Amino acid sequence: MPLKRVLVTAATVAAVFTATGGATAAPVPDFGNGGFESPTVPANSYLIVPAGSSLGPWQVTAGAVDLVDDGFWQAAEGQQSVDLNTRGDGPGTVAQTFTTIPGDPYTVTYSLAGNPDGPPAVKTGQALVNGEAVQDFSFDITGKSRSNMGYEMRKFAFVAKNPTTTLSFASTTSSLRFGPVIDNVQVNTCGC
Repeated sequence: MPLKRVLVTAATVAAVFTATGGATAAPVPDFGNGGFESPTVPANSYLIVPAGSSLGPWQVTAGAVDLVDDGFWQAAEGQQSVDLNTRGDGPGTVAQTFTTIPGDPYTVTYSLAGNPDGPPAVKTGQALVNGEAVQDFSFDITGKSRSNMGYEMRKFAFVAKNPTTTLSFASTTSSLRFGPVIDNVQVNTCGC
């Protein structure tokens, strides 16, 4: 009998919490193309995207990036991912601006790997919110391959300061090629 009462109590608390708008996370409505599925890259290849160009709502704001099809290497989700370093253009940055509510907390999750085709072994970069670094990241490609990229989920939170927020991912890998790879970027209202 006591076990049954505990289960009912836990279920009741969960129902009340949810019904009153408790800590539930929801996707930000105007954030898009977190899987970098647009534009579409030809099968088994990649597309070099220079600064000043767009990937749907993402803008390439520095250097250049490679938009890579999963026939070339494994994507974390969907069919495409982004290498933040490309041939000769140095470290790249992608950024997207979306609507936020000042004072509200948000969470960002993304999948991180590294281009396994060349050095350095450790790829580095930063996640930025409105130009301020909020997370440094690194990924070691040792033992990884195009068919086993070894994606890791990363997460951070921020509190919106303005009615719009710009999220950026920037490579700090010094090589001209073979940078960090990102995919599956999601922004949610914080359920915290």
